[in-house]
Amino acid sequence: MILTQPTIAVIEDDTSMRQSIIKIFDSVDINTQPYTCAEEFLNDDLAHISCIISDVRLRGISGPSLLNEISRRQHQIPVIIISGYADIEMAVGCLLQGAVNFFSKPFRNQALLDCVLYHLQKSQSQKAYQERKQAYGQRHSILTSREKNVLELIVRGRLSKNVALELNISKNTVDVHRVNIMKKMQVNTAGKLISEAVYFGYYKKELHKEFMPTS
Repeated sequence: MILTQPTIAVIEDDTSMRQSIIKIFDSVDINTQPYTCAEEFLNDDLAHISCIISDVRLRGISGPSLLNEISRRQHQIPVIIISGYADIEMAVGCLLQGAVNFFSKPFRNQALLDCVLYHLQKSQSQKAYQERKQAYGQRHSILTSREKNVLELIVRGRLSKNVALELNISKNTVDVHRVNIMKKMQVNTAGKLISEAVYFGYYKKELHKEFMPTS
């Protein structure tokens, strides 16, 4: 399910092919932005672009060179390359340069559409994760150093009495820290506290010895 309205950049110097691709996405009410060359695309504001479909052979900057430029600019936009003169070496080269898929002309309209929809959904999931991780980081940043120490030990599976021993504080103090941590992190259960800390990569949960890999 695509939650926001995406825009697909279609970079194709063949007018009939460009219009044909646009019609595919018009049929499912997905916006497209046509370009006749890579330079025209690169000179545009790319903030609204969700996915790129580009021919491999273009006037001026080619598809592979476009992939390099997108990588150099650190744009996290999925790129699908299409070509009427494809061979295995060309396809592999484009994939190694960062293309998410490669289609030889003629291609099935549904196959191209399915590929774009998959990567739109994947990108949106990644964006949602990053937004949640950023929000978690903001909450985490207001914890005191002592609270962060306590949280790390909780994530590692320590009981309050063990946390108290390791930090040389009383168990009551640990319990007070735990309450404050949960309040600041906006969670209601210890399970949620631990799972979020691990999910967003702030702490690693310690495995019990019986689950540790053996050499």
